[in-house]
Amino acid sequence: MNRFWSWLFRVGCGLLLFSSAVPAQPAAPVAAPTAAGDLRTKIEQVFEEHYLTTEFDAAEAGLLALIQGCDASCSRADLAHAWMYIGIVRGGGRQDAEGAKQAFEQALALDPKVQLDVRVANPETTALFAAAGGKVSGAAPPEPRPELVREARPEDELRAEAARFGLVCGPQLASLQTRRVLPVWCETNLASARVTLRYHAFNADDWVSVRMNVAEPAGKGQRFQAEVPCSVTEFAGPLEYFVTLTNREGGLVATLGNLKEPLVVGVSEQVDQPPPAFPGAEARARCEARETCPPDFPGCADPAAATERGDREWGQACTASRECQKGLYCEREGFCEVSRECRADADCPAGGACVDGLCDGTARAAGKTSSPFSAFGLHFAIDFGPVAGDDVCSTRDTDFDCVATQTGRTYPGELPEAIALEDGEPGDPYPGTSVGGFARGSMRVMLSYDRSVLSKLTVGGRLGVAFNGAPSGVDQPAFLPLHLEARASYWLFGTETERVRPFVFLGGGLAQVDLQKDAVVRDCSTEPSRGQFQDCINAEGDYESAPATLPEVEVTATRRLGRGFVGGGVGVFVPVYRNLGVVPQVGGLLMFPEVGFVLQPSLGAMLAF
Repeated sequence: MNRFWSWLFRVGCGLLLFSSAVPAQPAAPVAAPTAAGDLRTKIEQVFEEHYLTTEFDAAEAGLLALIQGCDASCSRADLAHAWMYIGIVRGGGRQDAEGAKQAFEQALALDPKVQLDVRVANPETTALFAAAGGKVSGAAPPEPRPELVREARPEDELRAEAARFGLVCGPQLASLQTRRVLPVWCETNLASARVTLRYHAFNADDWVSVRMNVAEPAGKGQRFQAEVPCSVTEFAGPLEYFVTLTNREGGLVATLGNLKEPLVVGVSEQVDQPPPAFPGAEARARCEARETCPPDFPGCADPAAATERGDREWGQACTASRECQKGLYCEREGFCEVSRECRADADCPAGGACVDGLCDGTARAAGKTSSPFSAFGLHFAIDFGPVAGDDVCSTRDTDFDCVATQTGRTYPGELPEAIALEDGEPGDPYPGTSVGGFARGSMRVMLSYDRSVLSKLTVGGRLGVAFNGAPSGVDQPAFLPLHLEARASYWLFGTETERVRPFVFLGGGLAQVDLQKDAVVRDCSTEPSRGQFQDCINAEGDYESAPATLPEVEVTATRRLGRGFVGGGVGVFVPVYRNLGVVPQVGGLLMFPEVGFVLQPSLGAMLAF
């Protein structure tokens, strides 16, 4: 007996040594269609099976599996055809523009002549294909296939087909009253199944997917149910939907309708038949009409009603957070969900406010912010404005005050004794000096305070000190160094300081602006005699070509504006750290009683709380 086992061991070792000496033969490749027609048919079947039921992940995975299962016998044209469909899945289904473009580039690299399937590609996907280098215009579309161009089958036929694969759904109705919840329920005998409802309102951009929840056993199987919320049926028009049944691995088992053959319910204001309901339950009451008026418009919402909370539980349909129980929030999809944690309003979905660390939609519905907005600021501003004048700095001109740039003394000064008729007689430059264009002006530093009176409206003021004004001249008051301003601002997107917030403002108050312009004049007071001085100032000569013997004098001409003003402008709050931000602004001021226009850019810092 021992001899037998020893002989068997030797034979086994010999066979092992023999097999190791024989060159390894390549494993048989995974079965892959080598004929172009067979592979292309499988590619289109996988695409249609999953894409038309909006199972976009499964569609891409199936197409990639076909590509990876190919060997050298697969043609480049067929592989390009598969990558083209992956691009359509990514662009038209998953809204992944960059991924779609990469897929199209891969397809075109394999076959520059690959054609886009224009029967299922939307305009955005077509544009991505063209951006990747594909030719769309003038290209003949592929021959239509019956699976894609057939007319939609009747609803009874779609339901019968779904029932053959174990999916029975209700209700079966042709019309639904506006502002009514549409309850959808399905029964199946498949264990560990997943049932998904997809619906699309006539005025919506995309399809919405909702996983149907297990309600109760239905005979030997399970019942799943979900609701299309009132926000979808608010307006009259066709409502499309379909249902898919998948197993635990994600494989598609049955479908009631699809993307090209959805079930259609006509939503209208007047409906004769009773409202639908889940089996054994009563129909929900009709939802209240939602007010549509400008945001924050006074009287648009009732604050008292907005703060009351309803009795709808998690997962039930809603149109506003006040319909959900406390601690729940009405998400965009129209279902009550657990409120999100937050630190500021910006952490909540649009229309929500952060209250006690949780997102709540009732505070915004009442036209309120979660807390009043207050802000202190420090700003630096520079004044600019247009100036124009002739005979500047002469005694004929009353709009400008001049000083000699080098000495800082009022110009023109007193005449020399040799030509003055009396002591203190002022001189005069040669006429014809003119100025124009924009001039620099005074500067100012201001403290500000603003507080909200509505969610987007703040009122406040500016108190500051102005400087860099011109020296006071003869019979001219000193420069007013005070800036006092009242202001109202409208914040276009609210006053939350966690994001960039633009605003416009109106204001008015007390201020003086001195616009200064440098000029060069010819000085008549340097003439040696009274007669020559008179000839000079009386312009016995050419204005445009003054005598070359007259010396030049550099002067600063000042145009005084104010001391009252009204104005407005635009600005933006740019957050830097927490509630601290920088605030660039550009304002335009109309000065009076000395009338003039002033452009006032400023840069400041604002701390909000």
